[in-house]
Amino acid sequence: LAFMDDTKKVLATSAAKWDARYSHDIPHTNTYYMKCMLGGILSCGLTHTAVTPLDVAKCNMQVDPAKYKGLVGSVKTIM
Repeated sequence: LAFMDDTKKVLATSAAKWDARYSHDIPHTNTYYMKCMLGGILSCGLTHTAVTPLDVAKCNMQVDPAKYKGLVGSVKTIM
């Protein structure tokens, strides 16, 4: 019975001090978020930089086919 009383005391005091927030490593730090932000800037920024002029050229070719006859010529005219 003395052993069981000691176990109950340990469990009772441990439960009072235990906090789930500190039971594991922090999942995301500021460094993690900075890396995600940089990855998003690179992937989305580069993609939009390449695709947007092509889309503008395509739309111009549809609107005025006499002026914008091909994709390469259209992009050169825009730039």
